[in-house]
Amino acid sequence: MKKVTYILFIALAVILSFTACDREKMDNDTVELGEGSVNLASLKDLSVEVSSSTPITRASEVNTDNYLIRIYDAEQNLVREWKYSELPEIFTLRVGSYTVQALSHEVQPAEFEVPFYYAEESFTIEANKVKDLEPLVCKLNNIKVSVTYDDKLKEVMGEDVKTTVTVGDASLAFAYDETRNGYFKSNADGNNIMKAVMTGTIDGVAREVPYPIKNIKPGQHRLIKFYLKYVNDDGYIEGGFTKLKLVIVATCTVIEKGFTNREEEETIIDPNPPTPSGKAPTIVGDGFDIDESLDVPIKRDEGGNLIGITVVVNIEAENGFSNLKVKIDSETLTPELLEEVELASEFDLAYPGDLRTGLESLGFPVGDQVLGKTTLKFDITKFTPLLGIYGPATHKFIITAIDQSGNSVEKTLTLISVAEGE
Repeated sequence: MKKVTYILFIALAVILSFTACDREKMDNDTVELGEGSVNLASLKDLSVEVSSSTPITRASEVNTDNYLIRIYDAEQNLVREWKYSELPEIFTLRVGSYTVQALSHEVQPAEFEVPFYYAEESFTIEANKVKDLEPLVCKLNNIKVSVTYDDKLKEVMGEDVKTTVTVGDASLAFAYDETRNGYFKSNADGNNIMKAVMTGTIDGVAREVPYPIKNIKPGQHRLIKFYLKYVNDDGYIEGGFTKLKLVIVATCTVIEKGFTNREEEETIIDPNPPTPSGKAPTIVGDGFDIDESLDVPIKRDEGGNLIGITVVVNIEAENGFSNLKVKIDSETLTPELLEEVELASEFDLAYPGDLRTGLESLGFPVGDQVLGKTTLKFDITKFTPLLGIYGPATHKFIITAIDQSGNSVEKTLTLISVAEGE
């Protein structure tokens, strides 16, 4: 009996020993991880920069009661959210890295007259310490857009005219008499592409005027204006000795922090194109049939660089060129890839806009090298090495030549990148 009692005593002692060890481990883990606090009282000094041209305003002068305050952990998991009016002074958190955000509302893809204000601050919680935060300043974090038309253009505009502005998948339609500002959500990397398309009746004729704009940043105010200008046949604005014609011009003024940084201009179309007459332009391959596809072998030089082939297209316009448009339809040359080399999937060599540098670097004629000319060489030899960058694929270059008498012709140049030896 004594022996049994002794065995039970030993067993109980071992169990208690393991339990004590487990409790000690848990206590040590708690001490190791620990908790601290963040002082949210400083956020009571929240400031709002209510526009890019006005001074910072204290929250007491702006109704921020429904602003959202959010805390995220290092893995971007939402830890806690409050309305600004219900914000506590102290909040306890486990040791680690966090981000506090202040935002005016849940931002929408696109809205009229609803600016999105935002601020954030990263901080670290240490065991048994209180972390003080710096006061936050909420600034415009979406893209502000205004659309206007000059008085000369308004005189020939119908009431059906509108400009549809698109950023990403979101669009807003600005009527001809729209005075409100539009606000668009920025994408994650903050580098957006915008397209403004004016449509409607201009001087009794239905028109469509596209205006692409790149490198749009959150917090910017983009003021788009359409107006009329005189341009001579060589493309020179309001000058020269040849007859002048009216064209629609678009400008995009960039306003940041209350200052006009720059103004970008692009000539778009002739609102009164002449009735087609005379001989239409021609587009032919130099030494090959443009209606038949060409193979471009994928091969590299000794340095590992891709090698292209010579491809030249001869284009003639007896009446002089007014536009030379190109659309790239490729299985591998995506709009994103083309943007990396300062190109786009659609462009007009007569009016290259902000694509001028990229087009010129590839040897393409642009601007006054196209406008009014009667013969052109569309030489894409320097471009062909890009075709094989992602392996075999089909690439179509849809070329549209328009002359100054309104005649046009379209041809498709098809290049197929193939593995060498196939």
